[in-house]
Amino acid sequence: QLAFIEQVGVEPSGGQVAPGSEIRVRIAVRRALPDLPVHLAVVVEDEAGVALAVLATKWDGLAPLVAHDRQEVVLRVPDSPFARGRLDLTVMLADENGLQIFDQALLKGALSVRATRWEPGTMRVAHEWESHPG
Repeated sequence: QLAFIEQVGVEPSGGQVAPGSEIRVRIAVRRALPDLPVHLAVVVEDEAGVALAVLATKWDGLAPLVAHDRQEVVLRVPDSPFARGRLDLTVMLADENGLQIFDQALLKGALSVRATRWEPGTMRVAHEWESHPG
């Protein structure tokens, strides 16, 4: 195995979050081949396995991550769009082209979103309404 996910952690501890709060996913990557360039992706899924969001270093235009051996990466979501429910996280480690998956880790129920009111959907999308006469 050229590279693997050594550890994944979620903050806040216990994964209890409120809509709009900050979420951090800490990922430790280890390489068997020094300086191997890699990309990371985190898939957020609902309990039915529907992907609600895919957050990936390659798709975000970042250069491949490079380190001699061990590297810690933090994904920060400053204003969580998730409105309610239990969410799973799948972390994927891929080659520099994002084509070959070296490793993946599934965290079932990693996040539990506690809404302060009834929410009809699973996501809160920033939006505005406008009204004009006639």
